[in-house]
Amino acid sequence: MRVVSLCGPALIGAMMNKASSLEGARNLFASIMSPATNAHIAEELPHFAAHDDGFRTLIDTSAKTDQAIASHDSLNLLAERVSEYTGVASSATRTLTGVVGATLFGVLKRYLTQHNGHPGQLPTLLGGALVTETVFTWPGMGRLFLDSLGYSDYPVIMGLLMFSAI
Repeated sequence: MRVVSLCGPALIGAMMNKASSLEGARNLFASIMSPATNAHIAEELPHFAAHDDGFRTLIDTSAKTDQAIASHDSLNLLAERVSEYTGVASSATRTLTGVVGATLFGVLKRYLTQHNGHPGQLPTLLGGALVTETVFTWPGMGRLFLDSLGYSDYPVIMGLLMFSAI
């Protein structure tokens, strides 16, 4: 859980950085909406974890997602830092970082698909209070969003995404 709570904000920050330019937002949007992104990954995570073939699929999806979020070196550095902080093996941290990234992409794809999303919505969906809360460690909606991802609380996740889109 600590690994997810540490790498989640970093991945969202990396996506926010990519979406800060029009070209970056378009590329990120294209990656999110690609056929390789599973819009139902959040519901399917228990199945993936329980079966070897499902876990392999999850790891493969994670690798594709990673390329769209940040460079390989940046993600490895993130995994090393989180590993040092949590005591979890760097390889396991790297794998979990990929799973968190794939899950974020899946949740965003599902939301954008259901609401006829466009690249211009990404900075708003990714930004907002999350950065302020992370920097100043103030619990709020951004923290609630990340905690909900960690606990697979899908109604809260969808509610927060819809609320932030308004």
